[in-house]
Amino acid sequence: MKTRYEEFIKPKLDLVKDWARHGVYNEQIAVNLGVSPGTFQQAIFDHPELAAALKTREEADAIVENALFRRACGYDYQETTKDGSVVDRHLPADVTACLAWLNHRRPQDWVAPAKGVQFEGKVTLEGVLRAVEGDKY
Repeated sequence: MKTRYEEFIKPKLDLVKDWARHGVYNEQIAVNLGVSPGTFQQAIFDHPELAAALKTREEADAIVENALFRRACGYDYQETTKDGSVVDRHLPADVTACLAWLNHRRPQDWVAPAKGVQFEGKVTLEGVLRAVEGDKY
C-alpha cells in the first residue's frame, strides 16, 4: 500500500517545484496536491527531495532580489560589439527600482502616503541612492 507521499506528492514534485518558484505557499501546495497541510509539512521533514523542491522558492527570490538591487544601484558591465571588440558600459541607477527596493525593505519610511497627503520638496536620484547606500553619494 502506498503512503500519501508516494501517492499524492512524489509524482508531482516537478509541479511542487514550479509552484514554489512562483511563490505559492506550502498550505496552498498541500491543497493543490490533495493532502492536509500537516501531512505536507511532515513530508517536507521526512523526504529531502521534497524539501529541495521547495528551496527553488528561496533561490528564485534571491535571484530577483539581487537583480533588483543591481538595477537600483546601477552597475558596470562589458558588451561585445558586432565587430568583436569589448566595450565597457555603465547602466545607471533606476529610480523606480530604488523605490521598489525601499518600499519593501523600509516600508515605514518609503511606502507612498495615503491619498490627499502631499509631499513637500522633491525626490532626487541622489537622495534615493543616499538612502540605499548611505553617504557614498
